[in-house]
Amino acid sequence: MVVPYDLTDEMKVCKVNSNIHVTRYVENAPSKIQTDVRENLLVIVMSGRKKVFCGDYAAVVSKGEFGFFKKGNYIMNQILTDDIYESLLIFISDEYMTEVRNMIKTEVVYDIGSRKVPYIQGCIGESMYHEVKQILRLLNDDNQNYEEILNLKIKELLLYLLNGSSSEQILNFIYSCIYEVDDLRQYMEQNYELCKDISSIANDLNMSTSTFKRKFVYTYGETPGKWITHKKLEKSIKLLNTTDYLITDICFLCGFESVSTFNVQFKKNFGMTPSQFSKQVRK
Repeated sequence: MVVPYDLTDEMKVCKVNSNIHVTRYVENAPSKIQTDVRENLLVIVMSGRKKVFCGDYAAVVSKGEFGFFKKGNYIMNQILTDDIYESLLIFISDEYMTEVRNMIKTEVVYDIGSRKVPYIQGCIGESMYHEVKQILRLLNDDNQNYEEILNLKIKELLLYLLNGSSSEQILNFIYSCIYEVDDLRQYMEQNYELCKDISSIANDLNMSTSTFKRKFVYTYGETPGKWITHKKLEKSIKLLNTTDYLITDICFLCGFESVSTFNVQFKKNFGMTPSQFSKQVRK
């Protein structure tokens, strides 16, 4: 899990477990931050206001409110009231989002349109406010190791969130975070031979190009271009081993734009051309 340096500079970040990090964010002067949030982020504002911009969307989260943001590139303005801005930041991985979804048995009809909106916001109730205050007290205690207690407190906080007046909208938001990764995997596995333009893939998945690239690297551990080339080459090896197709036919069946490109990529990865590999197979 990667926690943005911009949001944690000179502040204590507590690793509750491999899927959750938490920190207290305090500003004594108005500030503006442009940052790449690589994990889903729950922000609970205790003092001041936070303005958050992402593409065509903008949110204002005020004292006593929460904002739940998907991974993405954001511009964040911290606005002071009573000479201070203070919030609790909880960074939550996609894996833990699945656990959060399973905490509550309520079934909702998933609204596919919700995946386009990068955040959800609402008010925190008295019970949530009490949990946040306890979490902040634990974070401020430098003399104790409270990871296990924090884990329980954050789970309680999320349960209050899931059982509140906005529970259906929050579940839809969580579903959208989870299913974006599932949709990406399914789309890529089924269409990699046809993939030529990254922007068109992103559009098919209702994502911006930058969001698609970031989610892709998070999901597969490499860039879309490298992954697509490797998948095409894997298919070409299978066809060379199991069929009598011509090299030209295999080239286009695997989605390469030209035989010369196929030859270059194949030799780069396997140390020989497809023709040389085919001759070895048929010895």
